[in-house]
Amino acid sequence: MHIPDLHSFLKTDLHLSTEITYPAKTILLEEGKISDKMFLVKKGALRIFFYQDGKELTLEFITENQAVSSFDSFLNGNPSDFVIETLESTTVYELQAETFHRLMENEEFQHIFLPLFYKRFSEINKRLISFIRDSPQERY
Repeated sequence: MHIPDLHSFLKTDLHLSTEITYPAKTILLEEGKISDKMFLVKKGALRIFFYQDGKELTLEFITENQAVSSFDSFLNGNPSDFVIETLESTTVYELQAETFHRLMENEEFQHIFLPLFYKRFSEINKRLISFIRDSPQERY
């Protein structure tokens, strides 16, 4: 399934998600805070980063038709290990954690969301292995 399917599903009931446009450089999630939202990027780009020794270290960029959250925080209530920030004017669908947990009981939502989640998990796993195995030149 493709994320537009998820967008369509969420639009079927206006209470499922909120479409919001944020200006560039808006912090959507702060490091150390509990994430209560998942962001589905409709238009624009996000950056995931964390602070180390006073420097910002970018983990990855999230672009249109991708979903992101601090999943450990969003699903388990742990503090986020990173910051999510808009790079440019960005329109997202925000899905509240409470709504997400309710939706996970819906078979149609599961068929749409789980393949996206598995794909995201696979991307994160490949990135982790690349950080361990490859030099920065090989990664980029």
